[in-house]
Amino acid sequence: MLPPLRSLVLGVSLVALTSSARADVAPKKTCPGGQRPGISGCVDASPQARLTEAATAKPPAAKPVPKPDPELSAARAKPTPLERQSRTMLIQELKRLEALLQKTPEGSPDFLILLRRLGDGYAELEVLAERERAKAQAAADDAERAARDTPKKKLVRGTGTVM
Repeated sequence: MLPPLRSLVLGVSLVALTSSARADVAPKKTCPGGQRPGISGCVDASPQARLTEAATAKPPAAKPVPKPDPELSAARAKPTPLERQSRTMLIQELKRLEALLQKTPEGSPDFLILLRRLGDGYAELEVLAERERAKAQAAADDAERAARDTPKKKLVRGTGTVM
């Protein structure tokens, strides 16, 4: 194409694009004072509280909390076989890591990796111990609460004769 023709085509296409872009932009709605644009036209701009059925309905009455069963609490406090096994395996792994760490020279690249694994293992062991302590404490609290709530039997003295 010739340079003047090329510039003419470019100019015409630029004018066409800008005019179509202007046609796509809708004019802004202007509403009188005290109103705002809404979906279906201008609406009142004053704040209005919307009440729903959930807001006006009364909250349901709280259900009474059942008393904990001390036998169930004691059963929950006992570690399951899987928990015992995982703790045993963790302790064995820590022993092996400690032995391996003693044999590894400090300059070795594996030394820091072993230290990190050992630290992570001890942290996991601490979490297990804390979990067991919390379970045992909860079971003890439940048993104490149950013992406090049960009525004590009154001792009836005999009416027999004293010699």
